Amino acid sequence: MPAADLAALRTALERAGIASLQRNYLDPRAADAFQFDVTYLGVTVTADEGVIPAPLRPVVDQLSRLLG
Repeated sequence: MPAADLAALRTALERAGIASLQRNYLDPRAADAFQFDVTYLGVTVTADEGVIPAPLRPVVDQLSRLLG
């Protein structure tokens, strides 16, 4: 991974404040949705694609771009 991409991802993770988020953002009505599990500094947050909390959205967007 290029250093610039890694730095941007690290910044997004730090800004997300993962430790202060709930651990699960799951939509019980979602029958066929992507689920994202983001782990940073030993804390994992799980979110369905339709209910990703705003602070975590930049992280998911960057990871999707990097992995897509």
